[in-house]
Amino acid sequence: MHTLTELCENSFPEGHVVALSGEEEMTWGRFLADVSVTAGSLGCVSGDPWALYERDSYRFAVGLFALLGRGCKVYLPGENHPGVVAALASEGASLLGEFAGQSCQQVCTAGGDQKPYPGPLTLTGKIVVYTSGSTGEPKAIEKPLQQLEAEISVLEQVCGPSLGKECAVLGTVSHQHLYGLLFSILWPMCAGRRFWRRPFVDPLLLARQTLELGAVAWVMSPAHLQRLSQDMPWQQLRPLVRSVFSSGGPLRAAAAAEVAGGLGHYPCEVLGSSETGGIAIRRQETEGEPWQALPTVEIAVSAEGALRVRSPFLANHDWYQSADQAQLLEDGRFQLGPRLDRIVKIEGKRVSLPEIELALAGHRWIQEAHALALQNQRQYVGTVIALTADGSDALQALGLRGFNQSLRAHLSGQLVTVAIPRQWRLVPRLPRNDQGKLVREKLKALFDLPRPPDVLAEKAIPGGVELRVYVDHGNRYFEGHFPETPVLPGVVQIMWAERLARDYLALSGEFEGMRAVKFKQIVQPGCVLTVSLTHDTVRGELGFTFSSPQAVHSQGRMVYRSCN
Repeated sequence: MHTLTELCENSFPEGHVVALSGEEEMTWGRFLADVSVTAGSLGCVSGDPWALYERDSYRFAVGLFALLGRGCKVYLPGENHPGVVAALASEGASLLGEFAGQSCQQVCTAGGDQKPYPGPLTLTGKIVVYTSGSTGEPKAIEKPLQQLEAEISVLEQVCGPSLGKECAVLGTVSHQHLYGLLFSILWPMCAGRRFWRRPFVDPLLLARQTLELGAVAWVMSPAHLQRLSQDMPWQQLRPLVRSVFSSGGPLRAAAAAEVAGGLGHYPCEVLGSSETGGIAIRRQETEGEPWQALPTVEIAVSAEGALRVRSPFLANHDWYQSADQAQLLEDGRFQLGPRLDRIVKIEGKRVSLPEIELALAGHRWIQEAHALALQNQRQYVGTVIALTADGSDALQALGLRGFNQSLRAHLSGQLVTVAIPRQWRLVPRLPRNDQGKLVREKLKALFDLPRPPDVLAEKAIPGGVELRVYVDHGNRYFEGHFPETPVLPGVVQIMWAERLARDYLALSGEFEGMRAVKFKQIVQPGCVLTVSLTHDTVRGELGFTFSSPQAVHSQGRMVYRSCN
């Protein structure tokens, strides 16, 4: 086991495998050659600020070592869109990797003839990571290498023996955030373990790749573990998967039990944040299992009941106070409560948003829920929910009004009146970022006007997506159109097609016109429609079809001019 600052050109034999892909193995000799060529092409010197963004984990590692080997300050943004580039430019950072613009430099991974590294390779400098941005603008957190290597040392002490040296590391999380950076790249490299070249989008693909590799560890998010395919080959995976790590949010006990039933051991959940690094771990063999602080991490609780942390993974030796409620237990472990910053005042009464979510989670219609404090003429609670199959059936049988009334009745025995949601939005799943954390801006946007239809389910189709949407009796677009026989206006169907395409297909560009638009059958309240959307990015066309088991209601194409 090497520390980050001890890693050098002689740390491993040239033939030692660093990273894997389906086609090839990247050795230590090739890695050093790529680092050398990349560093030489950049012309950077100690202290220079650089930003690095690469989806490919191997290319990312090459770029990171090239910059740290020159003593640079390396920013690792979670995204690479123009707003991020502008913010990095304000920091004076040069760009390396997958950023738009002519000034962006490229990571070199040709491999060369693998001549001996000109050396010496010595990693210095600093890394700047960002908070997830799930509740606001991402915040930059500076991480000296000594902080990171202290955490890597503890992870190897606690979890390394069960993995072994021959274990390969695969996952679904991005290395642009602290959890993925440590678990998917830096810890494996220091311990001499191989890592997979790209994060997986689909856990089923990860599972199939595992069958070809042998012993592995999975680095996952709760969002992925809670949506595992029914086709997971558990029996074949059981002898191969040494450990499953989960971080970035709470993992439901049912998901932990599903993994344990398949693999024979529970996921290792890691509690932490970009600010604190790792705090504690647990294996949720019983629901609500307490957390055990990692070695060298001290835990306390403030007078307000907030979790306090002190550890070598922080910038200094002061206590850091989190927004999580906590309770210390006699055996030294602790229970984590709801976030204190999600307790709001509505009409003068304290309302816990996590308490609303917990009450809804106990209902058989609800797969997951998130409550928000919203403001109109007065403050109130709105809730975004994803339904189970039973929930979808109940919605169609009762209608939205009856469905909402039933949920309110369920909550009335558990919550004060002002805590019962006044507005509901239905989605196939809650919006999350690459780290599996909820994106508050997208959740709030669901309550904006004009309101899109409630989406019950989504399915990928060639070139697009197929959505099941519920057309509510109370939808405002039926008002006055027509009093005795309500009909959904055709212009609303076109507006919905565009709004849904922007949300689900990342449609962009300026609207130019429509082609072959036909309205064949009226759409009336209370029906469930299938909305098929296809996006031809080359021709700038969005195709749409609104249909039901009875008929095709409308179809056509909309044309968009590229913003570029």
